[in-house]
Amino acid sequence: MFKPRRPEFLAFIVAIYVALVLNQPFWKKFVGLVNPSRPTDWLFTGAVAVATVLVAYLVLLALSAKPLLRSFLLILLPTIAAAAYFMGEYGIVIDAQMVRNVVETDTGEASDLVTLKLVAYVVLLGLAPAVLFWLVPWTKRSYREETAGKLKAAALSLLLLVAAVLPVWGNIISLARDHRELKMTLTPVNFVSALTGYWRQEKRKNASVVASYGADACLL
Repeated sequence: MFKPRRPEFLAFIVAIYVALVLNQPFWKKFVGLVNPSRPTDWLFTGAVAVATVLVAYLVLLALSAKPLLRSFLLILLPTIAAAAYFMGEYGIVIDAQMVRNVVETDTGEASDLVTLKLVAYVVLLGLAPAVLFWLVPWTKRSYREETAGKLKAAALSLLLLVAAVLPVWGNIISLARDHRELKMTLTPVNFVSALTGYWRQEKRKNASVVASYGADACLL
């Protein structure tokens, strides 16, 4: 039904989709902050777009064993689609507090958030592309040929990433420092950051729970 494709090509298409299509809340906020009007602003925006795609591509290449990547995308794409819906619909960001709210939400509260629009986002923007990716056969190559192809793609991507980021590195650092909330809208970076923050908070909270004074005392 579908023509066999190399995993490097398929991963690149998915990287573009994740970075530029599913991350609309990030780009909306990014463009609002940068407000590109001069050529230098557009070059900066383009460099960030290229860098976002290439970073996503490198991650997908690292996970591009067939069963692993297919299963990973079946989870990742619907999750990102759901996050895009909630960020766009309610103006929220994904942080440690949001993770805590999700963990502490009961079934009744969760059911109130499920709408037809959310289902459409998850199915059409997340599940359907993941299933389509699953259905596309991979070009048959030896393990050595496939590994060499992925390494070449990774090396070229790293070179392009450095070339795109190096001229605007100072601008990226400045924007990230002044607008930390921007990171909370870039998926799946915000997932990793939020889950890590939530885990650290829970670890500190558990460490601060000590026995009351005298509670462990016993009579001799």
